[in-house]
Order: sequence, then structure tokens, then C-alpha cells
Amino acid sequence: MQFIAHKAKRSSVTRVWDALWRGYAVLQGEIYDKQKVWGWKY
Repeated sequence: MQFIAHKAKRSSVTRVWDALWRGYAVLQGEIYDKQKVWGWKY
């Protein structure tokens, strides 16, 4: 999937942010479909 290629190029700091974003996305799962969040982010 495309986001893997993007993730590999990101800095460690950005990877941490992405992990936090994923955690937030999971918490907001009732409002936003996870695939929509991934598609918007990447």
C-alpha cells in the first residue's frame, strides 16, 4: 500500500506523530472510518 512507502521516508519524529494520529483515529473510530482517515492522511 502507498502509505508504507511514504512512511519509510519519514523521519522518526514524524513516525511518532503518525503513531499518535493513528491512536487518535482509533478513538474517533465511531465518527471516521479508519480507511477514510488513512486515505486523507496519505
